[in-house]
Amino acid sequence: MRIQCLNGWSHLTPQIVDNFSHFTEKVISTKKEELVAITDHCNIQIDNPVSLLNQDTSRNFLHNSNPNAKYKLFMKATHLEQIAIDYGKSKEELTLMEQKIEMIASVSKLFNVSLLNRSRPVPI
Repeated sequence: MRIQCLNGWSHLTPQIVDNFSHFTEKVISTKKEELVAITDHCNIQIDNPVSLLNQDTSRNFLHNSNPNAKYKLFMKATHLEQIAIDYGKSKEELTLMEQKIEMIASVSKLFNVSLLNRSRPVPI
């Protein structure tokens, strides 16, 4: 089986081709959903730059690139770049939640209401 993308006038058309027979090729599907299902099942990461590098390209990259470019590729290939972005967003959300908790605590002190020792929920 081979997966290829044909460049049309306005978009790329994926084709899943059966080429087990060396004499004929049969198009199995052109549906994007089936291509996504195959890549998910085989755990092929299309957006990972390392998974699609051929030997010549990778050799040229390793010999001709600077350490910063290699580090960026490493961060992207290992998904550490995305983890760092997600971690930063989580820290921002945590800070916002802590600020909201402090605001609610200060308001409850103003009205002399204890949020922890209340049997009924406090309307907000």
